[in-house]
Formats: sequence, structure tokens, C-alpha cells
Amino acid sequence: MNEPERCTRCVTPITRPGLIIDEEGVCSACRWEEQKLKDTKGMKALRSLIELYCRNWGREFDCLLTVSGGKDSTYQTYMITRELGLKAMGVTWACCQSTPEGEANLNNLIHTFNIVHVMIQPAPRDYPEQMRKGLIDDGDCCMPCHHGIFSQAAKIAKAYEIPLIIWGENPRKEYGGVVSAGEDQPLIIDGVTHLYLGDYINWDAKSQVDIIKTMGFKELSTPPHGAWLKYENVDCGFVGIHDYFAYLKFGMSRASIQLSIEIRKDRMTRDEALKILSYIEPVHRPGEEVQRFLKFSDMAMEDFLYAEKRFVSKDLETV
Repeated sequence: MNEPERCTRCVTPITRPGLIIDEEGVCSACRWEEQKLKDTKGMKALRSLIELYCRNWGREFDCLLTVSGGKDSTYQTYMITRELGLKAMGVTWACCQSTPEGEANLNNLIHTFNIVHVMIQPAPRDYPEQMRKGLIDDGDCCMPCHHGIFSQAAKIAKAYEIPLIIWGENPRKEYGGVVSAGEDQPLIIDGVTHLYLGDYINWDAKSQVDIIKTMGFKELSTPPHGAWLKYENVDCGFVGIHDYFAYLKFGMSRASIQLSIEIRKDRMTRDEALKILSYIEPVHRPGEEVQRFLKFSDMAMEDFLYAEKRFVSKDLETV
């Protein structure tokens, strides 16, 4: 297979959806890294917004957080409850196949930060069908999870009159997106305000993980399939399939995204990252994980192979 064309500064393939490459061959995620210090609004601005939207309103909860037990939601909960002192409700869309580490981290999050927690359990006979459909129609078995948590979090916020949903990183700024990402403002949808912590604080997962490890967060013993880090995506047993299809569609491994962040943070050179990638890419089909997925979703192998052929890029070979 052909080596993907990458950003000239990091190792992100230029085929990543939403990525913008400038005339120097530098991707928009790298350009955003240059702007973050001056574009990040700061804790003072965040506290002012909190005062505006949810302080002294006499409600049971100041804000809602979507929590999985992963690194981002653990750090979000720490910031919201310990640093900002807000009364938070946590909402979880039940993982189709949780890892032991993910379950332990979610339980630790709930108890360590003493939050009220709502677990949304999808209909057990509908969930496998939705996952099969997501893989065949979109090349993403996680589609029901994506749709579920976003839609249900908003419904729960409305039902409990919670004025604010707080998310973690701004994905457009971390991974590349349009210019307007740097001008993001809190978004009000149906009376509920949504904002990203990453617009107000310097978002750096590695340093954040160092903090939450002291509070009981556990990483995996080995990275997920196609990844480089042991502390990312610790909760889902099928993330390897999700990332495998991302590689088939876009030539983009999870490791390439993780290593690119290390380059932007000046913790690694591009040559060092490329050497690591040479041991991870091409990303092969995660055989044992696929077998578990077929059993869980009641999907035939021939249908899985059909999905592979449907979404594989012309520049990649299915393996």
C-alpha cells in the first residue's frame, strides 16, 4: 500500500476529515496549536460564564457532564467539582462492551467526586442491530453511541432544568478544523448552553492524566489496537474496530493522531513519530476483537467483509 501523505509538521494524514492543509503543507491542527495561548479565554472568562448561566439559580444541579470513565470525562469532573465547585450530574451512555478498566474508572469517578449519576442502558435487542447498521451504512460500529449520548444528554438536561452542558476538548482545535473554531462561543440549543472546557483552559491530555492518576484513574496494560497510548479509549472493548475502519477509510491510525499531539507539544520529533508509526501501520484487522464483535452483534463474517470492501480507500489494501 502507498504511504499516506502527511502534514509536513506532524504525522497526521492529510485525508483526515475536516483537516485543512495550507500552502506550506501544515495542517490546521498544528496551526491551532500556535494560536491556543492567545485564543484560550482563561479561567476568569469561564467563571464569568458560570456566574451568568448557572450560579444562584436555586436549581439542584449547576451543570451536566457526559462521563464514560475515560481520561477526558474524569478530568472534566475533577475541574468542575473540585476547581470550580459546581454541582454536577453525570450521564453515561452504557458501553456496548465495557473494559474492566473502564468500569473501574467510571465507578471511581462517581465516588471520588461524589456526583449524582444517570446510566442510560440502550434496549438490549436493538443495540446490536444498530451497531451492525452503523458499520455497514457508515463504516462506524459506534454510531449508536455517538448519537445516543449527545441526544440523551440534552433531553436529561431539559428534564432536570440543568442550564449548562460542559464538554471537554474542542475537537476542531485539537484535531483540525475551520477558522471559525477559534471564534467559538457557548452555543445555546433549546434553552441549554453548551461549552467546551478546551476553549478556556490549555488542553493537554498527558498532564491531565498525571493529575487524575493520583485520584485513582487506571490506564490499560497495553494500547488499544492501532493506538500508541495506554490511557486513551480505556473504556470501550470495540474501539479497535472503530479505529480500524477509520484507517481503512482515511489512512489514519489512532497512533498517528496521538503522536501528532506529542509533536505539537514538543515532546517528540516528527522523525521519532514516524519511526513509531512504522511498527503500527498499516493497521491490520483486529481478529480477536472482530470475533467478539460478530458474536455480540450477531453479524456474519461475510457482512463484516462487505463493510470492509465498501469503505476501504482505493489507496489501501484490506488485510
